[in-house]
Order: sequence, then structure tokens, then C-alpha cells
Amino acid sequence: MFVGYLLGLIVVFVHLCAFAAVGVSCLYEIIVTILDYEFKVRAAHASDYIHGSVSADGAQDRFANLLGHFGQLTNIVSFCMSFFGFSYLVHHIGVDKSLLIFPCVLFAAVVVIYLVPKLWVLFVFVSIIKGMVFSLHDPVKELLYIPTSESIKFKAKAWIDVFGSRFAKALGSLVTFFTMGDVDKLHSVGEVPILILAMAIIILTYNMGKEFNTLVDSNMIIGEPDGRLRNEPREGDGPVVHGLRPGDVGYSGYDMH
Repeated sequence: MFVGYLLGLIVVFVHLCAFAAVGVSCLYEIIVTILDYEFKVRAAHASDYIHGSVSADGAQDRFANLLGHFGQLTNIVSFCMSFFGFSYLVHHIGVDKSLLIFPCVLFAAVVVIYLVPKLWVLFVFVSIIKGMVFSLHDPVKELLYIPTSESIKFKAKAWIDVFGSRFAKALGSLVTFFTMGDVDKLHSVGEVPILILAMAIIILTYNMGKEFNTLVDSNMIIGEPDGRLRNEPREGDGPVVHGLRPGDVGYSGYDMH
């Protein structure tokens, strides 16, 4: 396990494209973790008071009911984006612009939440953000690995998905830990850094989208040691059969012996 972790880390730092993918794939987790924490703290405080008096059983029921509605809205957003949005957006506006949608929504959410720090604002925006992560951002960012070598696809991507994502969540949790449930302190400590981070994610995502288009248009593969073009067979890979190259679905030109 440690060897795999080390190899993935080496690939990430060797290839600039893989290093940038860490930012696109992981940095937003810091912001989402902090916003989700603030939403749940505000929801818990609001649920403590039922008609002006504290009721333990009533507070628990109200809090559970709120989280239930939160999950419903998140899943509705995720379903609608997956069913109606992902394929349409990728095919009509391209991978680069589709990739920018989530960071822009995330930045707008951070601005609105800090201007109007109300429970219902957090309820709506955190639901939308979480729904978009699963239905739009994650599927689109997977497409960024198309013009990359096998080592980046498997070693670097595995490190990013497993360790990079968890590390980003840990950083977000570290910020929330020091606030000790004080949402006012969370605002004062995290407002400016989160805004800067959200802007940085937009810039990084924009550059990654441009780089993706350049690689696809030039038919190049990032991280390929011999400079091979995408879908170009290596010597000994096998001949082109019926227009299919080695690695294509339905290819039958391999020497099985």
C-alpha cells in the first residue's frame, strides 16, 4: 500500500497536468466540508428551540426532519443533473465549459452565504453543491484523464481520489475543529481564505480545460515516454484491422500465441 501511495505521489509531482488535477479534484472538498459543517451547526441550533422553549425530543425530531429534506433536495438535484444535464452540457458546450460550471456555482454560493448567512440559504446552496459534485463535476473531471498515459490514469488518479481527496477534507475539518461550533468565529476566520480558494479553483479549472482542448486537438498523450500520439499503435502492438487499432473495442488483430 505504501509503495502504491509513493508511486502515485511521484507521478503527481513529476507531471504538471497530474499536479493540476489535484487542485481540480480535491480543493473544493475544503470549501464543501466547511459549508456543510456550518449548515449542520446552524440547523442544530435552530432545532433546539421549539416555539421559544427548549425541547430535547422535539429538537431531535426537527433536526432529523431537516436533514431528511436536505438529503431529498440533494438527490433531486443530482438526479436532474445526471439525467438531463451532464450529457447535454458536455456535447453542446464542451468539456472545458462544463468543467467550469461547478467552480462558478461554488464561488457564487460562498459569496451569497457570507452575505446572507441564514439557515435556508445554506440549506439550498449546500444541497445544490453536493448534488452537482456527484452528477456533474466528478463525471466531467474524469474526462480530463483521456489524453494521459497509463501511469497517470492509474497511479496518479488513484492517489488523487484516495489520499488527495481525504487530505482536503481533513484540512476543512481542521478549520471547523478550531471554531468549536462557533459559526461567527468560522465566518471571521474562514471568509477571506475560502473566497480566495474558490477563485483559485475557477482559475485552475479554466486552465485545465484549455489544456485538455489543446491535448485533444493535437492528439497527444501527457506522460507518454516515447511521445506517442493518442490511439497510435506502438511497434509490435498489432496491425490495423477493419479500421480498428489495438485497444479499440472489437479489435481482433492480436497474436494470441
